[in-house]
Amino acid sequence: CAPDPASLIKKKDIAVGIPRCFSFYTLWPLYAWFFHSLGVQTIVSEEIVHEGTARVESNYCFPAEIAHGAVQDIFNRHCDYIFLPHFRDMESYENNAPASFCPITQSLPYYIKKAFPEIPEENILSPVVSFMYGTEKAAEPFIAMGLRLGFSEAEAKEAFDVAYKKQVECFDQFSNLGRRALAEARLLKRPVIAILGRPYNSFTTDANMGIPRKYTSRGYAVIPYDILPFEDQPIYPNMYWYYGQQNMKAASLLKNEDNIFITYITNFSCAPDSFMLHYLKWIMGVKPFLILEMDSHTADAGIDTRIEAFLDIIEGYRSKLHELKEDRYDNHLRFVNDPDQEIHIRND
Repeated sequence: CAPDPASLIKKKDIAVGIPRCFSFYTLWPLYAWFFHSLGVQTIVSEEIVHEGTARVESNYCFPAEIAHGAVQDIFNRHCDYIFLPHFRDMESYENNAPASFCPITQSLPYYIKKAFPEIPEENILSPVVSFMYGTEKAAEPFIAMGLRLGFSEAEAKEAFDVAYKKQVECFDQFSNLGRRALAEARLLKRPVIAILGRPYNSFTTDANMGIPRKYTSRGYAVIPYDILPFEDQPIYPNMYWYYGQQNMKAASLLKNEDNIFITYITNFSCAPDSFMLHYLKWIMGVKPFLILEMDSHTADAGIDTRIEAFLDIIEGYRSKLHELKEDRYDNHLRFVNDPDQEIHIRND
């Protein structure tokens, strides 16, 4: 869904470097088409440079470490500008809650500036990206960025309109692909694995340790959660994280899909996941799922072992599926429905 770099008609002799991290994996069509429509060359990071990850000044999560390494790669390429958006929120799936991003994602430009003091402030482009108040409001920081690059307001507004349209088309393609994947998964005889987490830790080889390939190499189909048709699924109230809404809605959808099983990729020090994983357990009940918590020190052999064990558990569950009934657990108390539909509580 991104533009072909070969089709760029340069209007300014400048290059904007874009590190592959965080919102890159959600809004790349928007970012790419904005600069492409302006006639500005973009250079995307290609590797995670150790010199950059060594600059980490706090106990950040693994994706934040990756961000430092990606910025170092861009810095080494001597671009005119580095694009580090303050990615604040998206349009919410819920009527009574925002759809925010975690503080580490939002604060990317600020801790990168501290970790890379040699990058001049004027060389950093850090628009505050927010879609909570509609597209007109969302366009304002992009228009300001266009003005800063030497374009007119009309040129920047037109570039944003093109970019936003392309981003919506991308999401529409996601939805079409997800509906087809869901229909096909229901017909397969072998279980299908849905990967939950975040695009920047679940769908990129920089962070996911090849987990999707570990399934596909064993003959299992894989579906990324963000293409699934989960929009109308009910979830726990006041879920104010954007990726939290997506993951919980996906889990609610997949709980009732007998042939699709969840692998949730998370990272140490992820505050939102510290409670979302509890929600996931409550949603799934007795249906098995796998949580893989990783950082830069996670061993590949351990991941392989857990995946093999999870696939064995799935086969055992499927063989006894007709015998199982819905259970819920809460602090060692099991809630059991008796024939008269009265709820009794007993200690297990």
